[in-house]
Amino acid sequence: MIKVSPLRIVFPHIPKCCGSSIATQLRSISDVYMDYSLHPTWVSETDISFGLRERAKMIDKLHGLENWIIFGHFPSDAFDELIYDLKIILLRPPLQRAISHYHYIKQILDDNITTRRRHNEVGPIKDGHMTFGQFAKLDHIRFFYGQYYQKI
Repeated sequence: MIKVSPLRIVFPHIPKCCGSSIATQLRSISDVYMDYSLHPTWVSETDISFGLRERAKMIDKLHGLENWIIFGHFPSDAFDELIYDLKIILLRPPLQRAISHYHYIKQILDDNITTRRRHNEVGPIKDGHMTFGQFAKLDHIRFFYGQYYQKI
């Protein structure tokens, strides 16, 4: 009998960097845990508090497991208290990512109280008060979400 070593992977998904396609593939694997309960760019204290509680529950569950993949919107250091074997971060050319993100917010993202509460730019973009040029000048867009995701 061959013994396979445990494999634990932390896989932060930076917005608009192929994450939806990867998530579709990963959802069919039983040892994958999706963490979209605490997006690092949220500004709502209510959502942040809820997300922290959900993430703590996930971390408690993972401590007892040998194999897992955590995938979702979280900073690269969010699960550093766990012992893991590999961390994967996919990047995309910054201008392409910014264009995709702007059009996603403008045309696809649900326009509701929750999305407006979580991200300050959603309302102005949905209402036609923020151009792509203005969006591209936001610090988290200009610096590729560095302050949120790339804490390596």
